[in-house]
Amino acid sequence: MFHQLFHDVLETVRCSLADGDADALVLKKHIQNPIPKSQKPWDSALLIQSINSHSREEQTVSMEVGQMQRRLIEYTKSLFMEGILDDQFLQLQQLQDESNPDFVVEVVSLFFQDAEKLLNDITRALDQQSVDFTKVDAHVHQLKGSSASVGAQRVKNGCIAFRNFCEEQNVDGSLRCLQQIKQEYYHVKNKLEALFRLEQQIVAAGGSVPMMELSF
Repeated sequence: MFHQLFHDVLETVRCSLADGDADALVLKKHIQNPIPKSQKPWDSALLIQSINSHSREEQTVSMEVGQMQRRLIEYTKSLFMEGILDDQFLQLQQLQDESNPDFVVEVVSLFFQDAEKLLNDITRALDQQSVDFTKVDAHVHQLKGSSASVGAQRVKNGCIAFRNFCEEQNVDGSLRCLQQIKQEYYHVKNKLEALFRLEQQIVAAGGSVPMMELSF
């Protein structure tokens, strides 16, 4: 039936061409000048090629995301192995969810602001001719609590040692401890900023940030 219908259509076209029908002449032009195979939008080879190309791109992106996720896990582990962070940081991560995806970054940013203010306050207090160790100790105590809240273990431990010098009213020991704490603070700050950048790269590539276990 289909072949008969197709035959009838061709016969009609031939008759129209013989009569000089305008629409038929246009059709004749297209028949005589067919669209090149490479330009046909329905070309199956091009469609398959396009699908394969997108598939390869998706596979490449997937591989890149996977590599970044593994790099993040290893990098985070190194921060714990080196004693830069402790389990408190992991507990912060556990509190982060889809409703508050920037929770950890926001908390750590507050720590950065608080720590830098306190370090400046301590520096000024120790720079006085007559050092008020009660005031210094209060600032150090605040810094200890702030660093402990984000898991900045080395900064916290430095503050514990610093308070002993405050109790002894040891200016030289306090100054040495202050310099050590500043070094540890800027070290953990750089490490955390690098960690957050890697997390942002993973999200920008369409991936999700892997959560660390509390024990590894």
